[in-house]
Amino acid sequence: MNKQDIIKKLANPRLDDYERESLGQLLHYMNAEGVNNTSSNNNNTNNSHKRTSDKRTSSNYKGNKHTR
Repeated sequence: MNKQDIIKKLANPRLDDYERESLGQLLHYMNAEGVNNTSSNNNNTNNSHKRTSDKRTSSNYKGNKHTR
């Protein structure tokens, strides 16, 4: 199911409150996470949780001595 499918289903006035809330939450999640569909066949190798900074560049790194 993709975003367009969810939007079409949300336009249905016959949806009960539970279905409408569930679809609304799914759409919100997809927008927040940048996901385009709910397929489990997605072979996306981009790891959004990968650490991008090196701890050694932090000012708190013990090897980074401040001299006066």
